[in-house]
Amino acid sequence: MSGAGLSKRARRVKNGLRALADVVKETVAVYAEHEMPVYAGYTTLYILMAMVPLLTLVIGLVNMLPDVSLQHVETVLRKVLPDIPQVQSMTHTVIANVNRQAGSLAVSVSVLVSLWSASNGVNAIQLGLCKISGTGGSQFRQRAAALLYTLLFVALIPALLIFRVLRASIVDLIALVTGYLKMPDVAHLLMDFMEYSGLITLAAMGLVIVLAYTYLQGERKKLRDQIPGTVFAAVLWLLFSRLFEIFISRFWHASSLYGSLASILLAAMWLKSITAILFYGAALNEVLGRRRAGRA
Repeated sequence: MSGAGLSKRARRVKNGLRALADVVKETVAVYAEHEMPVYAGYTTLYILMAMVPLLTLVIGLVNMLPDVSLQHVETVLRKVLPDIPQVQSMTHTVIANVNRQAGSLAVSVSVLVSLWSASNGVNAIQLGLCKISGTGGSQFRQRAAALLYTLLFVALIPALLIFRVLRASIVDLIALVTGYLKMPDVAHLLMDFMEYSGLITLAAMGLVIVLAYTYLQGERKKLRDQIPGTVFAAVLWLLFSRLFEIFISRFWHASSLYGSLASILLAAMWLKSITAILFYGAALNEVLGRRRAGRA
């Protein structure tokens, strides 16, 4: 390659890095100017308060499914929550205690109260997303959207459990269809995806995030425009959770000081950081949207 070609390529790389740096600066500015740390704190509080009602609804549904146990619920949650003994122990205790009440609550009107309480966490996220995008709507429509999204999230965990139970049948169906269509490469790709459950969890996480960005901002956004922030948030979610696990396992020595409150404190720290990542993804989509509008 000639010197002129190398120089031209270097300029393109330099311009690309400069554009990336500008996007990062604008994203951080959008996050800061809309006081997102405050909304992240509100969301953390409401989600912690909604944890028991949310699990009540989930376990009530799971108890109606054949061949699905509470251990399956814990397995799914462990793929989302940080692998920290204090957090995992708290999750196990909460699930066991909630299960004693889920049977009676699932057949009573108190399910509606649980659903309303659980939707408060989603509504807190919704307010932050609306703040970033500068959109909004009637309070009734916002609460209705929060309730529907909460129902979707409640149904997602049983759906993942059904997927795990029926995985062998789904694999057989994939083999049959791809064999009929003579698509062995597609079959191998899908088989690998089915075997690596982490990808399934990542896909479910991405679905939850992209639907939040698309439908919870007061007005419907174009789904394809929410993909960059979704990928950013989902990947950073997994990376941060892993780093958080490493940090706590090596440097956290305050359990003796905080006692039984350590698990709640760790869960709140992790949850607030994850909520901040979610808002950063929305801020990234907002910045990219402004840039597209400026070029139009």
